[in-house]
Amino acid sequence: TNLLKYTISRPGDGTVGLPSNTSLTFDCYDANFVIEVMVWAEDTQGNFANCTTIVTVQDPNDNCVGQTGEGLIAGGVLTEDGEEVENVMIMVSGNSPEMMYTELDGSFIFEDLELGLDYSIIAQLDENILNGVTTMDLILISKHILGTRLLDSPYKLIAADVDRSGHISTLDIIKLRKLILNIDNALPNNNTSWRFVDASYEFLDPTNPFMGYFPEFYNINDLDGPEMYVDFIAIKVGDVNGSAIPNSIRSDDDNRANGNPLELSVAAQEVEAGETVDIDFTARYMNEWMGYQFTLEYDPGALEIIKIEAGSLPNLYPEENFHIYDERAGLITAVWNEYGGSAKSKEQTIFTVKARAKENGNLKDWLYMSSRVTKSEAYTQDGETEEINLSFFSNNEATTDSNFELFQNRPNPWNNSTIIPFQLDPGGDARLTVYDMAGKLVYEVANYFPEGYHEISISRTDLPAIGLFYYTLEAGEQRATRKMVLTD
Repeated sequence: TNLLKYTISRPGDGTVGLPSNTSLTFDCYDANFVIEVMVWAEDTQGNFANCTTIVTVQDPNDNCVGQTGEGLIAGGVLTEDGEEVENVMIMVSGNSPEMMYTELDGSFIFEDLELGLDYSIIAQLDENILNGVTTMDLILISKHILGTRLLDSPYKLIAADVDRSGHISTLDIIKLRKLILNIDNALPNNNTSWRFVDASYEFLDPTNPFMGYFPEFYNINDLDGPEMYVDFIAIKVGDVNGSAIPNSIRSDDDNRANGNPLELSVAAQEVEAGETVDIDFTARYMNEWMGYQFTLEYDPGALEIIKIEAGSLPNLYPEENFHIYDERAGLITAVWNEYGGSAKSKEQTIFTVKARAKENGNLKDWLYMSSRVTKSEAYTQDGETEEINLSFFSNNEATTDSNFELFQNRPNPWNNSTIIPFQLDPGGDARLTVYDMAGKLVYEVANYFPEGYHEISISRTDLPAIGLFYYTLEAGEQRATRKMVLTD
């Protein structure tokens, strides 16, 4: 055997002719793999031959755990409330950049990544700007600015920074209102519909996430393990109450209470072609509402809109709260939310549409409330979402300037006794009824009350159980309903 010289090589290692290596070194990159090798034999006369065989590289003591040649990066994208966000574009940059979209469960995974290299993980989703964005968000951002109800998480604060200025101000309200009205269709300052923050990041000051830097990507230096996990918190810009739909599993649940819609009224007025008419939209008990939004449709073949004028509702300005979206289709978008000032409970003109009739007819045949552009809904002082209706009354119906009013009980919620105040003008027979959530009558008081202010006291023993109740006051043709909560 001393007359033969043995050498060894790996196929495809670039060796030309006989290899010079008398040995091969295997490391953790080869662990648990079957490796093909070539063994060469050469005699003293220069004759040679070779054969191919295999070597199984084993690691019985698990010395190579965490040191394999390829790794993976996986993770998930969730909202602050733990809902999975689908269809987020995830990019991994490095030696060989890759891209994929999150699955229905918000997950992503990149495999076969070379160890020892640097990688950056970035999440992006910039579509459907109005997903989860309503006037309720305007209300909550307004309350935060006024200090009456602060947004309680850093993620909500980032969502409220609509103009990406690093602070929250009335400018964010203005920009968001324009989106709801469909005046604008893009966020300012290159802001995106969704933002994504490293889920493991701890804010220096959760009440001010803009103080310093918060990471919207994840850097990995020298990927050194077979598995690396990276998660992101998804933030829907403009949506501070978490109503955005993050995936195709969750449906667009309409959480309207459907018990006490906001009623807007217009006179069912007959007009003639060429006549200019002031169309007053009126409502009562606007003090019970924090805001509304809707699409007002009109027949463009019958009406020409000249302008919109403000009524007595506080913080309502035609140039800010209305948008003639499409004159040819007859579409007007409207948004309003209270901002510091309180609305009156008495009947009032909310706004007036000045229009010119193009033909003879009745206004009730030409005006409609819809959700065609801006979704139609209103928001109570309790934060509940309700319907908003448009009704018509005859010009011959008598209007009375009475001081009939049912006030909110105090305290509310209550657990021992509560007072229900109300105002009558003129005086007369009145009936107060209380119903449970199933619509069952559980309490009633009927009596004659003179003109003026009155109070009715209800104790815990008057009602059958704790929970939500509706109370209604009826006096002649007048009627009003409110809610109260009896607690344990």
